[in-house]
Amino acid sequence: MKNKSFITLPKWHRLLLKAMAVGMLCFFVFAVLLYILYDPGVSFDRKLYVRQFIIIPTVSQIIIVSIFALAVKFLEKHVSDWIMTTILSVCITSYLGVMVSIHNSVPEMSILLIYPIFGATIYNSRHIMIMQCIITMSVYFVIKSFIIPIVTVYEPVNTNRTYFIIFIGLTLGAVIISFLLRSVSTEIVKKSIKEKEKLEFAARCDQMTGFFNHRTFYELLNEKIKEYDGNSRFSLIVLDIDNFKRVNDRFGHASGDKIILKAVDIIKENIRSSDSAFRYGGEEFAVIISDAGEDTAAKIAVRIVNSFYNRKNGFEFNNEKFSISAGTAEYSGGSAEEFFNRADAALYYAKNHGKNQCVKYSEFVLKEA
Repeated sequence: MKNKSFITLPKWHRLLLKAMAVGMLCFFVFAVLLYILYDPGVSFDRKLYVRQFIIIPTVSQIIIVSIFALAVKFLEKHVSDWIMTTILSVCITSYLGVMVSIHNSVPEMSILLIYPIFGATIYNSRHIMIMQCIITMSVYFVIKSFIIPIVTVYEPVNTNRTYFIIFIGLTLGAVIISFLLRSVSTEIVKKSIKEKEKLEFAARCDQMTGFFNHRTFYELLNEKIKEYDGNSRFSLIVLDIDNFKRVNDRFGHASGDKIILKAVDIIKENIRSSDSAFRYGGEEFAVIISDAGEDTAAKIAVRIVNSFYNRKNGFEFNNEKFSISAGTAEYSGGSAEEFFNRADAALYYAKNHGKNQCVKYSEFVLKEA
């Protein structure tokens, strides 16, 4: 059986164990309460009542719960989900069947056997639902045909108060089932939130580096431009690992990924919490520097350039040094693409004139003039 349940089966099994323990305690309390509230009558003395309605069901349920717990502990990891589910369905239905067998004078008690069918919905499987229905009907048949005939039939004069207590007990059983299903629904909501967060992360971020991706870069940059009022300042750093193709060719793509992650670590170490980092392309990065001009952006970029070059590389790279180049620009108007192109032009000036350096766009324009 392929696990299609709404929550993990081990978690569901442990929830059922708790529910059975709570249910056993509740049944015990109600049996004692019924014993106190009415006289069993002459034909069925109190000693017999205690044995049939308190001791026998309690011991029987303890045995079933113990079998259930042993199956969860020792079989769960060694048998198929289908076998495990069958064992648990039999245990749960038999557990409730004990109460139906003992309280044979109350036809409404048979309702208890329906509860596992509701619980079976969490498996999200038509086959398991059919299996649970078959088990429920089989247990009912065994109780009516074989067990009840050999159990002492106790037919008290059931008053309205007695039936009211029994109704409360049955309702409490339904409440326990509802709490179980509520736990499942909570788990489903948590899973859906996590899946949504994963999808949002995948849509906005680069999986390898954790930085925002190319698309998100332009989304955030456009937001910055819309907020720009002429008084606020923000700048852009564009970085590119020098000679990266040669790195891949000489050392392999796996080693190239390590160099990229090295750049990621150094960028994280040197930018501020208010800044946003992006993986713009394969070995190209961008950083939006908030509330700062080009001078501040250039200082940050220089720290990144120097740290990247001076950071030691392992023997797998023959202890060679690698460099990164950077270009900076301060926003002064225009579209996001135009702004990026200004910083990018400064970057390529740096790469074409020695590499391993940072060039400001404002200086690049003067040099090109």
